[in-house]
Amino acid sequence: MMPPSFGSGQGHAATDGPGAARPRTGARAWRVWRAARWLCLPMLILAGCAGVPEATEVAPSPTATVGSTPSPQATPEPTPTIAAAGPGTFIILPAESAARFFIRERLGNSPHRVVGESRKVSGTIDVNPANAARANIGPIRVDAGSFVTDDELRDSTLRALILQADQYPDIVFTPTSSTGLPEAAGVGDELAFEVTGDWTIREVTRPVTFAVTLEVLSADRLQGRAEATILRSDFGLTIPAVPGVAEVGAEVRLRFTFIAERLP
Repeated sequence: MMPPSFGSGQGHAATDGPGAARPRTGARAWRVWRAARWLCLPMLILAGCAGVPEATEVAPSPTATVGSTPSPQATPEPTPTIAAAGPGTFIILPAESAARFFIRERLGNSPHRVVGESRKVSGTIDVNPANAARANIGPIRVDAGSFVTDDELRDSTLRALILQADQYPDIVFTPTSSTGLPEAAGVGDELAFEVTGDWTIREVTRPVTFAVTLEVLSADRLQGRAEATILRSDFGLTIPAVPGVAEVGAEVRLRFTFIAERLP
């Protein structure tokens, strides 16, 4: 390849005589040509390589076997029911259950909601596989001396003077009837029904109806919540005069949350 000529056509150094100076324009053109030659070479090589596409491996597509028949779909299994597991007794787990009460009070001019909680709850539920609607809920017991609130002075007053836990250690709910239970329940179902029974605090017993929500976690495990409202005056629950407490609500909200497991 010959270098291109620039300016007046002089592409080489002048040879008019020894020591003659090479024209500046020709020297610059020479250097440009040399640089261009080395830049063009790799570009030509790359261009040649780009013309040959790289082979890519293509995964073979699956082909259907001639004469094959699709496998039949599995028939979904029916949802298990409590009754399908046979008759059984479910026992309330105290470590995963709680009895709570809620009551309003006024401290000076500030309203306050008191929450009392006991983790000492016991009871059973007997399930008849022939008729789940007639499940038998045994007495539910709460340790009266185990309630705690956010104030130790209130706790001691509650146990000693209001509930008189030393003389009446248990608060007992004895169910007498229920309405709204279905004939059967499947795992994952959430049931809503009512349970009426005798609520006993100290020596006073009165009927109370709880609204219950029960979830069937498995054929061997139940989770529930029951709520009711009572009047303090119905059970003779008098609040002693306490400095700073201007007023205590007349209604008491009751709530049970529980987990029950089938006995082996």
